[in-house]
Amino acid sequence: MSLYTQHILPRYLNWAMKDASLTQHRKDAVSTLTGTGLEIGFGSGLNVPYYKNVVRLYALEPSEELYTIAQKISRELRSL
Repeated sequence: MSLYTQHILPRYLNWAMKDASLTQHRKDAVSTLTGTGLEIGFGSGLNVPYYKNVVRLYALEPSEELYTIAQKISRELRSL
């Protein structure tokens, strides 16, 4: 895997997807879901705060770097 694919692209995607204009789209997409969910292309986990009624969430993310970022975000959310 190239340096760009492994390190640069995942960080860029995480940064770009944090754009405030996407927040309402995130809320609209996941806030009404209930029960168990599967998010394909989990990314860095930016949708997690909006899964209000999901009791179990399975995440599929092929990028190891994005998965690592998602783990960090998940730990931070649990400590709130």
